[in-house]
Amino acid sequence: DMTDRMQDYVNQIFRSGSPEVYYHFDNLEMDDRLPVNIKENIYLIFKESVNNIAKHSNADRVDITFAYDGKDFKLKITDNGTTSNGSRKSGQGLRNIKLRSERIGADAVIKNGEGFTVTVEGNV
Repeated sequence: DMTDRMQDYVNQIFRSGSPEVYYHFDNLEMDDRLPVNIKENIYLIFKESVNNIAKHSNADRVDITFAYDGKDFKLKITDNGTTSNGSRKSGQGLRNIKLRSERIGADAVIKNGEGFTVTVEGNV
């Protein structure tokens, strides 16, 4: 299950327990499965987003939302960080998020200001 893999990955990346991570896995139709290519790209977008938070954010809270109703899906990852931790940013990760979203015909919105937010929405 993808949501189990997401939680396992977060536990690996944020071993110290900081930031606190809250999961919102609403509207999941367990009988409806995402096509493999969509699931794979959503998971890779998720990983890139979590890595960006780990490397570049001073957040103490992260919210991860994933919803899928058999037709439409939405992944949203937000943090409450206010400044970069000084790490060099090449921007490749954000480009990868956009590219992966395009591959599955989804819309990606990335906001970096008062916290970092990645939202990817699409349908099967």
